Amino acid sequence: MKRFPALIAALAMLLTGACAGSYSGARDSGDSGLALADQAVGSMPLPAPGASASLPALSALDALRSGSDLVETLIGGSFTLGRSAGATEQGDALLLDATATGPGLGAVSEWALYGFDPAAAGGSLDSVQVLLDAPGTGAWIGLGDFSSGRWEWHGPYSSFKSFLVDDPKYLSPGGTLFISVVSPAGISTTVNALSLRTINPNNVAPSADLQADVPGGDAPLLVSFDASASADPEGQALVYLWDWEGDGLFDASSISPLASHVYSSGGSFTPTLRVEDSSAAADSASVQLEVNSPPVAVLDIASGELRKDEPVHLSALGSGDSDGSIVNFEWDTDGAPGFEASSGTAPDYSFSAALAGPQTWRLRVTDDEGAQSLTEAPVWVRGFNHSAPNGNQSTGNSTAIAVINGQLAICYRDVDTQEMRYSTALDAGATSWSSPVVIKQPENGSGFKLREVAGRPAVAWQSTPGPNNLVFCRAEDASGSSWGAVQVLDPTSNAGQWLDLDFIGGKPALAYFDPTNDKLKFILASDPEGLNWGGPVTIENGSDLRYCSLEEIAGRPAVAFCEANNFDLLFERAEDSEGTAWSNASLLLDVANVTGISCCLVNVAGRPAIAYNDADLGLLKYFRSENEAGTLWLQPQVVDDTQDSGQSLSMVLIGGRPVIGYVQSAAGKNKLVTSRALDSIGVGWSSPQQAYGGEQVETLDMTAFQGQPAFSFYRFGGIGCSVGF
Repeated sequence: MKRFPALIAALAMLLTGACAGSYSGARDSGDSGLALADQAVGSMPLPAPGASASLPALSALDALRSGSDLVETLIGGSFTLGRSAGATEQGDALLLDATATGPGLGAVSEWALYGFDPAAAGGSLDSVQVLLDAPGTGAWIGLGDFSSGRWEWHGPYSSFKSFLVDDPKYLSPGGTLFISVVSPAGISTTVNALSLRTINPNNVAPSADLQADVPGGDAPLLVSFDASASADPEGQALVYLWDWEGDGLFDASSISPLASHVYSSGGSFTPTLRVEDSSAAADSASVQLEVNSPPVAVLDIASGELRKDEPVHLSALGSGDSDGSIVNFEWDTDGAPGFEASSGTAPDYSFSAALAGPQTWRLRVTDDEGAQSLTEAPVWVRGFNHSAPNGNQSTGNSTAIAVINGQLAICYRDVDTQEMRYSTALDAGATSWSSPVVIKQPENGSGFKLREVAGRPAVAWQSTPGPNNLVFCRAEDASGSSWGAVQVLDPTSNAGQWLDLDFIGGKPALAYFDPTNDKLKFILASDPEGLNWGGPVTIENGSDLRYCSLEEIAGRPAVAFCEANNFDLLFERAEDSEGTAWSNASLLLDVANVTGISCCLVNVAGRPAIAYNDADLGLLKYFRSENEAGTLWLQPQVVDDTQDSGQSLSMVLIGGRPVIGYVQSAAGKNKLVTSRALDSIGVGWSSPQQAYGGEQVETLDMTAFQGQPAFSFYRFGGIGCSVGF
């Protein structure tokens, strides 16, 4: 007599209801019955899934009937009625290692044959369980089918499998149930144990009850099952076997009456519950589920390069529904919450993009069962977005724009309230703006320049009314929500006309005109924050010097400006890094003796470069010096030959190339346009691109934002902003 306490514990969950009894099993002894088994099973080829294999001399296997009384309810895998030559015992288990090879031979299948005597076990035949450990593709399990004289093959399996064997066809004429396990070539299988379940004829079967929390829905669908109403009249403990699809194969077992399963695809399913008591008596119950496969949304942007206000065609022809049809296509292309358009059952949509910049367009499809699917695609629409930071109020003709801590920001003068204001964009497209913050009140200032100074916004301007001084003010925080005291940098009356604010050696600096003394001046802060400033230094003497533009060239401050009496364009660079001394200005002559107004100086590849309006010919031009000192200049390039273009202009570097934003006068209308250099030094230029074509544009300021030009400008009706993408 030998017991299996460890084996029983390991199989408790899988083999619930089986009674682990004693056995006295004869192992392979080489008798004639074993030889028959070896001949019948060991020589059989491994069948394909679902196929059957011939079982030669099936009736002769009844010679083993005499040993059936040696087999009880639970046996270890090593207690066989027959086995292949390579099978080895591992304690109570049997190792069928089909990975080993012999001399000159490849790996061959290994097998084992088992038998049960249901009559000896007591009760009628119910089910048999096989506990395997077969990593990889798994092992095959055969049931002897004596109605056809063939093996009935199942598998492959890698762990536990249970089979219903209550059909008389599984009993031999002598009343034996035969089971075979085949480990195919290349697989190592451990047969841990087998268990037979019989039904006690005196036991009353339990009753099964199954409930689902939903009758169906859209895949993936999580369904919770409740079998709590199942009961056994004798009060025996129940085991719950779950068949999620209703295909006759149990997918899970539990001792809890609660379970759940996710149906990942659509279809009609009949999930089935089988409850068994400790005597293996059973009952079944099922429910019906209808699971809908949701549609698939596919968005295709059929257009080429997308441009604002130009036609765009979207296609959803790749969308579909595997178990029905799509009844509605919905489109979201405006960036606002919700879907603004529906094309019904038509899988396409045409429109004009009203917003430039990076966007996400979405498609939602609905099928005939109400299921929906959503997809989206990132797009980039080229063009300019326009906004009115002060709600189209009349705000005055002074404005400036800059990037402050990664956000666009502007300052301007509100004529109605006599306030100098500051506001930041609330989105990347600058379509909405924060409530303005008052920098100074009252203020009639002009010539604003806005920069980020040591992490905070700062503004310089000519303050009026009063002595009309040059002033500077830096915010008290990075957001510009509050501002410090206004600093007077030059107390001279009327000082600060035509000013420009930039950085020299990392410190804020200003160049400006003092009409009281007919001087062009320069002033430099003593620290990066602009808390302290040095005294004004004279750059050039002269009356009516205008359009001053300041830039650092090769470590020294430099300026370009216009002598308005003759419209002479001039350039001058300091003799030191602090701008304490300046050389004589260079007179820059175009092909005509009268040259430029509205000039802008930029450091282009280490050399000074100037964009300007040719006052004689009315053309927008650009030229660059051949040296950093600005004493030798290349031939000017005509950027725009439209008459009177560039009378208000600004130039910045974007992507290492100069870009000019300017007012183009055409057909009596002032439009805001841009032109980009085709190379890094500005030898060639692109055709003008309109940035704003609304009301008459008078003055502008420009900065680079996200690799594109951004403008603030004054036009009839107030301050405007245009951001390119």
